[in-house]
Amino acid sequence: MPAPHSGLNEKLQGLRMYGDIPCLQFSDGIEPNVYQAIDEAIASFKALVLFKHYEIKGDADRLLMYIVLYIHKVLVELAKTKPSKDQAAKQLETLAIQLTMVPGDASFPLAAFYKSSYSGDFAQYMEKIRRETNKRLLDKVYMEGTQAPSKWWLAFSKRKFMNKELRG
Repeated sequence: MPAPHSGLNEKLQGLRMYGDIPCLQFSDGIEPNVYQAIDEAIASFKALVLFKHYEIKGDADRLLMYIVLYIHKVLVELAKTKPSKDQAAKQLETLAIQLTMVPGDASFPLAAFYKSSYSGDFAQYMEKIRRETNKRLLDKVYMEGTQAPSKWWLAFSKRKFMNKELRG
């Protein structure tokens, strides 16, 4: 079975890029947008963590890979404390701000798949993506109630995409 790839790869023509990562807009009215990329990563997360190897078919796949690594980091954090949804939101907001490891850093786990450095407001862009991922993921992980995260989602905290994980 082939690994899922981003459906946004074909829609990137004419978009601003951070080297090899698309700079998608935070607007529902514009396509493609960040929300589509995040929803796609959440929807394909459970399948992607089963793969040890991943072939990049386009630049949107690089963004997908980063979001999948971040989702794994979020699930690991939630599995440690199993907080209520409100507590998790606060905990993950702190995580989104404190996690400074982004593609282009020498210590980034999948550095071989990305350019060596990114400039400008790239770090802020990735932080905004992490914050939006938190919001959308919490709605999925706490679908069954706000008191504890879903055990079906937390079970995937033990699986690593390509045997890699974000540190820090």
